[in-house]
Amino acid sequence: STKPLCVESFQEFPPLGRFAV
Repeated sequence: STKPLCVESFQEFPPLGRFAV
């Protein structure tokens, strides 16, 4: 919860994490 959505998404979807950043 305290983590940014980009961090959670990165853990959920590593490849998509790049796009989030």
